[in-house]
Amino acid sequence: MVDFITIKNSIYTSVLSLYEDKNIRDLVTVEETKKDFEGDLTLVVFSLLKFSKKSPEETADFVGEYILKNTPYFENYNIVKGFLNLIIKQKYWLSSF
Repeated sequence: MVDFITIKNSIYTSVLSLYEDKNIRDLVTVEETKKDFEGDLTLVVFSLLKFSKKSPEETADFVGEYILKNTPYFENYNIVKGFLNLIIKQKYWLSSF
């Protein structure tokens, strides 16, 4: 069984792998996606811009693609400005019940 903390940690690990800066962990913010938007967890990418040197949308897309390829938990994502909304695969939701 996979828990929510493990899934959140996979996001942190992905960001650390991409930007290879140990101080970045303190800057990574993952929260539940607001009900008005599609997704389960949201990564706020504004704090990553100084590492990516890209726009918020480009940074979110870059991180989202990396997360989809390198973690087993997510099936898709969408971007709303500087927010990366990640959609957890249904099988992980079912295993948590």
